[in-house]
Amino acid sequence: MDNYNGYGKIRLYAAGRLVVGIDVSCDKSRGFEYERWRFTDVIAFDPGDWMKHVVEMAAHIDASKTRYRNSFLEEDVLNRASKINL
Repeated sequence: MDNYNGYGKIRLYAAGRLVVGIDVSCDKSRGFEYERWRFTDVIAFDPGDWMKHVVEMAAHIDASKTRYRNSFLEEDVLNRASKINL
């Protein structure tokens, strides 16, 4: 494999019309587990009511990540505490 770059397109449609178009790229030279996709160009943007739905989805994703992280930390603390003998 001579080319270690990956390219892609993100397209979001609302009510059948393109409302966001973004080109992305990544450096694949360090392997799959280290790939980080980056935005390279915005090719379409049509603001509208769809934007509030994206914000709501982002809030749900953020809340889910926070719950997962807090759960993991709580379990980790309890696991460590269970190994302490006083």
